[in-house]
Amino acid sequence: MFSHLSLISLNKRTPKFVVLIALSFFLFSSPDATAEKVKNIIFMIGDGMGYNHLHLTQELSQKKLFMFTLPHQGIVFTASADNPVTDSAAAATALATGYKTTNHTLGKDAQGKDQKTILEILKGRGLKTGLVTTTDITDATPAGFAAHVHNRKEKLKIAEWYLKNHVDLLLGGGKKHFLDLTPQFKKDQYLLVYTPAELSALHRLQGKKLLGLFHPSDLNYEMDREEIPEMKNEPPLSTMAQKALELLAPSPKGFFLMIEGGRIDHAAHALDMATLSKEILEFDKAIQAVYQFSKKRKDTLLIITADHETAGLSMPETTDYAYLNSQTISFNQMVRGFKKESITQVLSHYAKLTPTQEEINMIEQSKDLEVHERARVLGSLVSKKAGLTTLSLDMFKVGNTHGHTSSPVPIFSFGPQAEVFQGGQDNTDIPKKILRIIHAPSH
Repeated sequence: MFSHLSLISLNKRTPKFVVLIALSFFLFSSPDATAEKVKNIIFMIGDGMGYNHLHLTQELSQKKLFMFTLPHQGIVFTASADNPVTDSAAAATALATGYKTTNHTLGKDAQGKDQKTILEILKGRGLKTGLVTTTDITDATPAGFAAHVHNRKEKLKIAEWYLKNHVDLLLGGGKKHFLDLTPQFKKDQYLLVYTPAELSALHRLQGKKLLGLFHPSDLNYEMDREEIPEMKNEPPLSTMAQKALELLAPSPKGFFLMIEGGRIDHAAHALDMATLSKEILEFDKAIQAVYQFSKKRKDTLLIITADHETAGLSMPETTDYAYLNSQTISFNQMVRGFKKESITQVLSHYAKLTPTQEEINMIEQSKDLEVHERARVLGSLVSKKAGLTTLSLDMFKVGNTHGHTSSPVPIFSFGPQAEVFQGGQDNTDIPKKILRIIHAPSH
C-alpha cells in the first residue's frame, strides 16, 4: 500500500519539505482504501482534442464547456514508443493497456507481444463492457480496448476480436466491416440495430449483447445534421451514451464503458474548426449526460481525456471568430457542393465568404485530391482569413500521423477517487490507476 513512499527513505534527517512532497504524491496518486468502492468505469476520449480546441469552442459558442466544471483536472503526455508524436492506435493501446507501442499498432507492446486491455481484464472479472464512438467502430480508439493487431487497418480482424472478447455493447459506424460476420454475431446472442428508433426501443438486454451500426463508415458531422437527410438514421453521441448507460447499468458486477468523440480528430485534420467545435459541443453534451448518471451514484468513476492533439491550433489575439461562426456546413460538404455550384456560390452561401481569384485557383488546383484533402485546402484558407495558426498543408503530407502534434492533452475526472488523475501524468498511467482503484490485477 505504501509503495510510493518507499521510494524515499524517511528518517529524522529527512527535510520536512521532502516528507511533504512524498506524502502529497502518495495522497494524490494512490487509491484511498477507505474511499467508496468503484463499481463502474466510464472512460471518455475526445480524439485529437487539445486545449486550444476547447478554448476555441468556448469562444465560438460563448459558453463554458461543462467538462471545465468537473472538480479534478490535469494534463496527459502522449508520446508513443517510437515517436514523440503518437497516432491514435498507439495512444489507444497506451490508454487501454498501460504499455507504450509503435504507431499504427493496437493491443501489443513495442516488442509485438499482446497485452491485456482494461476492458479484457474487467470483462474477465464479470463486468459488462461497451464501446461507443462517432467513427467506424473498428477505428483505432475503440479497437485499442478490445483488439490485438499489428496494423490498425486490419478492420476485419478487429471486428473478429470484438466477437472473440464478447464485448457486450458496440455502437457507432462501420457497418461494411460486419457484413460477413453478421451470422456469427447473431449466433453469439447479439441484437443488431441500425436506426435511432431501433436503438430507442431497447430498454434491457436481458442476457443478450448489442451491435448498433448506423453508417457504412464514420457517422456524419454534427454540423451537417440539417444538411444531410440520411443523418436522421444516425443518433448523436449523447443519445448513444445515454442508451449505453441505460443498458449496462443493471449489471450486478458493474460495467466498463468507453465513449469516443471520434470525429473531433477528423475535423481537425481538415482544419475545419467550426465543424470541430460542433463535435466538441456534442461530446461535451455527452459528458454532461454521463455526469448526471454518475452523480446519482457513489460507485461510478468518470474519466475524460484525449489521445493526442491534432493540427497544432493556436489563436492569436487578432483572431476573427466571425469567419468561423458564419459557417453552416462542414468543408467536406462544401467540397461535394463544388460539383453542383461554383466555388464562389458555395462559399458565399454556406460560409458568407467571397474568395479572391487566387483562392479560387488554389481550390481548383486541388480538384484531383480526395474530399478530405480538398476540405483541408479550404480549411487552410478559412483559418488564415480568421487569423488562426495551424500546421501548414505541407506538414499534413509528411510523417505517419498526418497532422498530429506532441502537445499534452487535458484530463478531467469525477467520482470516487477521481483525485488521483489530477496533475501531470503519462497516458500509460491512466489504465494503471483505474485498475488500482478497482482492485484488479494488471496481468
